[in-house]
Amino acid sequence: MKTLLLFVSSALLSAGAAGACSSQSTPDVLESPRDSGTPDSTTPADDGSAEQDSNPPPPPSKVDVTTVPFQGGSYILAVPKTYDAARSYPLVLVLHGDGEDAAGVRNIFTFDDVSGDDAIVVYPSGTLPVGWQLYPLAVNDDIRFLQSLIASLEAKYPNIDPNRVFGYGYSSGGFMVNQVACITNTFRAIASNSGGAPAADANGGAPNCTTKAIAAIVVHGTNDDTVDVSSGIWDAAFWGDQAKCTDVYDNHGNPIPPATQVDPPQCSAYNGCNPNFPVILCLVPGMGHSPWWPDGAQAVWSFFQKLP
Repeated sequence: MKTLLLFVSSALLSAGAAGACSSQSTPDVLESPRDSGTPDSTTPADDGSAEQDSNPPPPPSKVDVTTVPFQGGSYILAVPKTYDAARSYPLVLVLHGDGEDAAGVRNIFTFDDVSGDDAIVVYPSGTLPVGWQLYPLAVNDDIRFLQSLIASLEAKYPNIDPNRVFGYGYSSGGFMVNQVACITNTFRAIASNSGGAPAADANGGAPNCTTKAIAAIVVHGTNDDTVDVSSGIWDAAFWGDQAKCTDVYDNHGNPIPPATQVDPPQCSAYNGCNPNFPVILCLVPGMGHSPWWPDGAQAVWSFFQKLP
């Protein structure tokens, strides 16, 4: 029963959630602060300076951003303006959800805003019209595509640390980073938002993972009505079990969310894990199916940075 429950969640996207990832972008409860546009009749007319003061412009970007053609498609690349060929850099891949592309996810989840000049960040677009090819797991064009992309970047930027390649994915991109982590040694760690554990096929078949353990941070909204929050809990439990963490499942094989609170307060860590492979679950109250959480990018980046 545990095996069936663990992997059946990953069939959600292929069974009818395709395209829904872009239809519910940002829940109202987490909407960025903005003026309603309706002036208060009791206050003097605003010449615009108050709004500028209350909503200051973001700090200047620390990266140069380019769109690069690659294998019939393209990707968005963010390289530090202070790039130093004598310095080692981590590489972070950010994968979009169904119905989106690289530009769409970077517009909502601009990871290079938090990594700044400390990482090279790439936003690839999946080869399928609506997202990523998740199956078959053993022979997969998109997995080969991502590995080729990483190899080409490592050739262009030889100071990329091959031991610090990280993967973040939203929705089907979250499922995709799990798939890549399962059968390759590509990633040092993954971050999955609104995704689910690895699976061999769309019916939730148990995968034969080559990678036995990986560091993972799993983010899921409690109000996600496209990929149920239970999928994120199973995702964290899967990698917690791989890392030999304690108290991952109960006596009936059901996942137990981690109990030790960490920063930010929505997140908890499993205990007893291999210290090289910590596993954290962040359950965000009120968030639906969305890549946008105010603390999300920083929480993921901090997790990646702290890894030994």
